[in-house]
Amino acid sequence: LGLQELDFAPEPAQAHASQLFRDLEAAGYSGVCQKKRWRACDGVGLLWRRDKIQPLGKPSVWHLSKSSCHIALAQKLLVGESEKILAVVTHLKAGMNEACEQARLEQAQELIARIRREEMPTVVLADMNCTGESLISDVGQELEPKVLPMILKNGFRSAYASVAGRDPSFTLWGGWCSHDIAGSFDWALCWGRKLRPRRVLSMPEVK
Repeated sequence: LGLQELDFAPEPAQAHASQLFRDLEAAGYSGVCQKKRWRACDGVGLLWRRDKIQPLGKPSVWHLSKSSCHIALAQKLLVGESEKILAVVTHLKAGMNEACEQARLEQAQELIARIRREEMPTVVLADMNCTGESLISDVGQELEPKVLPMILKNGFRSAYASVAGRDPSFTLWGGWCSHDIAGSFDWALCWGRKLRPRRVLSMPEVK
């Protein structure tokens, strides 16, 4: 399980990360989490079924750029008795404009470089804050995707599309007073020939 925007607020009444982990641990999961850098009060979490998967060593925290708080949390895992994989959870910069898409592109390039150094089959669970299709930006202009096309060109595969034949119509539906934004902003990606997705949860269609 990959979780983003976990609340690490200093006030116990507002911080839900600890409660989420307690509930999931009671349901048979183990995991790790990490707050973003600097003043950010949210972070990411990674969990696995402890009856099927065991951690290998300690997790690694990757800084995706020198000028932002965004991170990726990486954990090597033993699946079954012999298969070793790398699981990564991350949350890229938000914002529906060209500058934010460029910042996400640089973060994604750093993420890919880190993954390639590990030389392991990898699962990436990510809130990319972007889609693979053109959208209307926050100033009403067309925003062409840069991040997802680059990731797919580097050999990563959408787990959902591998099973269902196409990606879901949306994982987020929001927007501004002037227009809605609906698209697939959240991604499960696979890298390496050994990883073959078998099942996914269906999503509602846009109506």
